[in-house]
Amino acid sequence: MLRLQPCPGRGRDGFALIDVCIALLVLVVAMGVLLGSIFSAMRLAQVNESTAAANQALRGVLETLNALPIDQALAACQDGKKLAIAPGVLRDVHGDPLVAEIVLPLAKTGELREDLDLPELGMPRDLDEDGQIDAKDHAGNYKVLPLALKLAWDGPSGPQTVQLATVLRAR
Repeated sequence: MLRLQPCPGRGRDGFALIDVCIALLVLVVAMGVLLGSIFSAMRLAQVNESTAAANQALRGVLETLNALPIDQALAACQDGKKLAIAPGVLRDVHGDPLVAEIVLPLAKTGELREDLDLPELGMPRDLDEDGQIDAKDHAGNYKVLPLALKLAWDGPSGPQTVQLATVLRAR
């Protein structure tokens, strides 16, 4: 019987084809993860930019309301329960201007009430600062006015929201 002897110098020197294929597979997976991370970081940067712009626009609206006398601020908020926010600048991915919803301590009847359960406004709260929280309409005698602005839009990575709350005080 004839047996083949391995040639000297032809043992385990170098890489086999399977070793090269495994190394290429690992390299391809690593490149895929790296590219996914890069695209996620780019999308996150867009989200952060739009959120910062919306946050700044809402702060501008709150500053405008804070500059008004408190009764005019309430009237401005009651006229329309929504405010266009920087209509020429901020838009969602569909090109629609952003509109903020105003949250006030108003009952369904339109009364300004102290006893409403609105945690986002810190309610119930003493609006006329008489030391008592009651169920009366305080539209004529309030000294503090809690309000919140909610802004929701379709951003680059899906639905986004920003909410800012403040308390306006009579001067």
